[in-house]
Amino acid sequence: MKREFYVGYLPVPKGIRGRLLVLLPVLLVAGVLIAGLIPAQQNDPGTGSWDLSQADAYTGLLIAEPYPAVLTAADDGLQTILLVSQGKTGVRDRVASHAGQRVTVRGNVVERDGRAMLTLLDNESGIEAADGEPSVATPDAEPEGRFQLIGQIIDPKCYLGAMKPGEGKIHKACATLCIKGGIPPMFLTKTPGDERKLYLLTDSEGQAVFDSIEPYIADPISAEGTIEQHGDLAWFKIDATTIQRLQ
Repeated sequence: MKREFYVGYLPVPKGIRGRLLVLLPVLLVAGVLIAGLIPAQQNDPGTGSWDLSQADAYTGLLIAEPYPAVLTAADDGLQTILLVSQGKTGVRDRVASHAGQRVTVRGNVVERDGRAMLTLLDNESGIEAADGEPSVATPDAEPEGRFQLIGQIIDPKCYLGAMKPGEGKIHKACATLCIKGGIPPMFLTKTPGDERKLYLLTDSEGQAVFDSIEPYIADPISAEGTIEQHGDLAWFKIDATTIQRLQ
């Protein structure tokens, strides 16, 4: 039997043409199915956003510890807006001279699930003194007790919308650089109802933390510590000696 052979510049032999008429539609359908199934298996990157199209302004009380933030009046009492730079660094040195004062800050909002962060503009309008006395005060801490939490340490700038995904091992190197640069760390956990909850992460004394948590950033861990409510922001004052990496 004569064997058919395809040559690009010659007509396609009948036998090969027949097989292609069957095979090509099958491959096309399989390709469409695979293209749809692969994205469907990916983790949901969340609804976070970083709006670089416009600058927003907030006026309120500037606090520098444990991490820079502006406290503003909100319909339900108080809104805490953490402050960071446009890059992978914090703004502690830049805003320190305004601590305890009424200021206006301008920048781009990073937001997810109601939690907002502001990336300050690089120019002088990023932070300016505002007239008058602050209309809000630093909230008193409301201790809730000592707990063990299971979750991961994240950098909130990326998690809230600057990057997707902004969590997990795939984001470990980026998160470590961000937190090392001064972006405040947060602890991400899930409630029994499978809802995500964020805690501002500090050391056991309520101060900024990095060295003791660096090896565990973005890894699944369990840790014990004290939970406190500060206005609209929950703190997790972690006991770094209790951190355990989970498999």
